[in-house]
Formats: sequence, C-alpha cells, structure tokens
Amino acid sequence: MNCDLCNAINQEFRLIHKTNLTFSVICKQPLKKGHCLVLPIRHSTNLIDLTAEESKEIFVHLNKLKELLKSRYNTDPMIFMNTGVHSTQDQLHFHIIPAK
Repeated sequence: MNCDLCNAINQEFRLIHKTNLTFSVICKQPLKKGHCLVLPIRHSTNLIDLTAEESKEIFVHLNKLKELLKSRYNTDPMIFMNTGVHSTQDQLHFHIIPAK
C-alpha cells in the first residue's frame, strides 16, 4: 500500500516501538519536542475498523508511550486521534505530545 504513515514502520530512524499489531514513530513535522505517533500496523481509516485485539493493543501502546514521555518531560502528554475529515492522512493514528 502506498500510505506514508503505513510506510513509516520501515523508517528505522523514526521507529520507537513495534508490536505484532501496532507501532510508534517520531512525528516528521512535530508540534514540539517529543511529538510521536501511534498507529495500527494494518491500514485502517477509522477506529471502528480495528479488531478488538488491535484496539486493545493501540491503547496499551499509547499508555506505555505516555509513561515514557511523562518520565522524560515531567508532564502528562496530550493524546488525540486523527481520523476522517480531521486528518490529513488516510490512516488512523494517534498523536501523543508532551504538554509542556
């Protein structure tokens, strides 16, 4: 598939963590230092399209990355999802950004 976000899994310099169903990368155009993305490995355009296993793994992955960023930046990070008309990419993804 020709999806920039799906293909980010192959950019090892950006890859933070990978599981069987999800992965996280450093954002190419970060809003601030520490800005990361969490995505399902399988291309999906909407949260409802994920399997129960994928949904669970996304939130486990988000929580682990949240704790990592919290310890690194001493603040709870903001987490938001881009999908549908609010997204510039046709791939479900979550942004996680240090709040300070």
